[in-house]
Amino acid sequence: MFGLVNELGIEDVRTASWVKPHGVSGKTRGTHNAWEPVLYKPARRCQPGRRDWILTPNARKGGSSLPGRKPRKFCTWLFELLGMAAGDELVDKFPGSEMVTRCWRAANGSLPAPGDVVDSVPIA
Repeated sequence: MFGLVNELGIEDVRTASWVKPHGVSGKTRGTHNAWEPVLYKPARRCQPGRRDWILTPNARKGGSSLPGRKPRKFCTWLFELLGMAAGDELVDKFPGSEMVTRCWRAANGSLPAPGDVVDSVPIA
């Protein structure tokens, strides 16, 4: 993935980790995926800083059994990593259950405007 990022000339791409605290059944075999890498390019750096990892379980409720559906806590963390502010546009390239889009709509009204973000540094 980083090869593609470099090939496209995208700078300031960072890696974060979504760690899933689920157990592993003794009846299964092989390695279990208990974390996912998150590649992101922040729009702005804000204070206070954020951790580059989150520990939260998979989304298991909410009326959808779509694999890969993200939990609300993950979505909020992602918006913070990106330095998103009220009025920013979110384009969800993998809408699936539309959870990320719905979380952004809910969060957008409670976020500060870009110029009001405490000690924000826009990133070109």
